[in-house]
Amino acid sequence: VEELIAVEAWGSGFRLGSLSEEKASVSNFWIGKDRYDVFLGPGLRVMRNGEKLLESDHPVVLRNIAWGTDSVHFDVTTRNSGHLVLYGFRNNEQMHCDSCREKQLTGNGNSVMIAIDPDVKTVNLLRHP
Repeated sequence: VEELIAVEAWGSGFRLGSLSEEKASVSNFWIGKDRYDVFLGPGLRVMRNGEKLLESDHPVVLRNIAWGTDSVHFDVTTRNSGHLVLYGFRNNEQMHCDSCREKQLTGNGNSVMIAIDPDVKTVNLLRHP
């Protein structure tokens, strides 16, 4: 379980994912008032309270996750280039990500796609008012 999702009080805070290529899953993992389902293999898929939260097309670990109304922040570790899709955004919503390769991002449907690779260490996504 702790390889897929954990709250580390003295370390990296809220953590999701694994660099493993193996399939694994955890369902009904409660953190505070939120219920998480985490699926690994070949990428990462996370549901929060029955709704898609994020997906990756390859193994990834996210640490120090802070998901607020105006911003999303996390540290990222991956061995390969790929994409991370974050859900809960409006279509055509404009966002700025100073730590991403693409600085200006636009919501597509209810999601935003971020290109990540081993050189991207942190994602700081800010919603435009």
